[in-house]
Amino acid sequence: MKVQAQSIARFGEQENEDSFKVQENERVFLLADGAGGLGLFAREWAEWLTQQIPPTGSREGFLQFLWEQKVSFYEQREKFLQNNSVYEDFADKFFLEGSASTLLVADGRKEGKIKLISYGDSGIFLYKRRSKELITNLQLSHFVELPVLINCLDKDLQEEYLFWQEVEWCEGDCLLLVSDALAQYFRLVYAFERQERDFLEALKKPKTAISAKVAAMEAQNHVEWHFEVILQELEEVLQDTKSFRDYCYFLWKGNFLEYDDYTAILVRK
Repeated sequence: MKVQAQSIARFGEQENEDSFKVQENERVFLLADGAGGLGLFAREWAEWLTQQIPPTGSREGFLQFLWEQKVSFYEQREKFLQNNSVYEDFADKFFLEGSASTLLVADGRKEGKIKLISYGDSGIFLYKRRSKELITNLQLSHFVELPVLINCLDKDLQEEYLFWQEVEWCEGDCLLLVSDALAQYFRLVYAFERQERDFLEALKKPKTAISAKVAAMEAQNHVEWHFEVILQELEEVLQDTKSFRDYCYFLWKGNFLEYDDYTAILVRK
């Protein structure tokens, strides 16, 4: 099994609000994308969510774990704000908006199987080498609706927004966990390769950032989009941080990527 991972802050900034954990020996991988535009402490919340491996035996146990993490994090941040007067002017933003993040979990501890779990609009992909099938959490709603995130203020987590699937994990299959901007790009590449016309047309209707990404990719009429080729390109650039940064910068300048932090974990079995 070959595992590669890189994470960089958005261009021109120092703070990276993504967090990830690679437990290669246990075949468990986590990624959280803190939502910096909402509340406070996005980076800290993402780091909190990836500190320990959540239980993956049942949906109920997983959601209970998230609930406990929300309570613990809120209490810890509340004490932090009470003891740090420098944040006094910002405290209301936390108490009104909280801290929000996505979470991806890939658990391959069961022989021959892998459990794919997500909450939010970050992307988890399993590309099946033999069938060329792509298993992913990303549906049309992730592109055209506001993301549903894990917020430490929320009273309840909505189980219908939890993606949970256990599938066969075979030799040569490629597992990919990516933060939301990269997730959109990889999902669009697969849609162009498979000519998912209804999916692409639905994304073009509202004049939004994602419709601009679809138009930018359509304009590359000399390019044949192949998901497996894009995975190979990613595998090459994940060898070092500079190559990964240059790769993301090239995609961003071409209007294929949103301006964001970028994180990728790639596992070839």
